[in-house]
Amino acid sequence: MTDPRFEPCSAMLLAGIRCHHDLQAAPQQVPAQWEAFHATPLRQTQAVTYGVTCSFDAATQRLEYMCAVEVSSFDEVPEGTGRLRVPDMLCAVFPHVGPPHDIPATWGRAMHWLASNGRWEDAHMPNFERYDERMQCEIWLPVRESRVQG
Repeated sequence: MTDPRFEPCSAMLLAGIRCHHDLQAAPQQVPAQWEAFHATPLRQTQAVTYGVTCSFDAATQRLEYMCAVEVSSFDEVPEGTGRLRVPDMLCAVFPHVGPPHDIPATWGRAMHWLASNGRWEDAHMPNFERYDERMQCEIWLPVRESRVQG
């Protein structure tokens, strides 16, 4: 597996649709979440969309996933729309190559790298898929230097 590139991620405000999913069912459920999101009018600041893992509970194998765009303020975000403040962070970036249904495999490779690289560890902030204006996907994992290097 190729090592990731590292990118700073500036603080941002994200708005969109947040849903809880069982990890095993997420690949089947998330596409419908994206369809609902695309029907939600939001005034975004750039031509980038995000698929954010807001939380993951390893014991129950459940995650909270958010389809989102960056907004300049939460003031104009409709009631009931999910909101997330993302702080400044450093991310390990993994490009996704292949069809959208193969994104879980890219996540698997990224998480394997995170668990085995020896220098970087999870920064315990939201992980996300970043889709550019061409709909090219990258996995962004917030990292910090490991306190225990192997």
